[in-house]
Amino acid sequence: MSDTERLRSTGRLLAGLAWLVLLLGVWEWGSDRAEVRQGPVRPATVTGDMAAVGRPMTDSPPPVPSGR
Repeated sequence: MSDTERLRSTGRLLAGLAWLVLLLGVWEWGSDRAEVRQGPVRPATVTGDMAAVGRPMTDSPPPVPSGR
């Protein structure tokens, strides 16, 4: 392995570690900033439909276009 390849590998490793630290920091301290509270029990109203967040329950889906 040449010196250039070794330096390139070391740079990639350091960049990967920097990203890892950044993502772990956002994950760990980001929820505190957003005031997201996670209790020991999740609410029973979770449906798993992420597209429905903020949409009123009475809305119907958009009409399907005709076949042409």
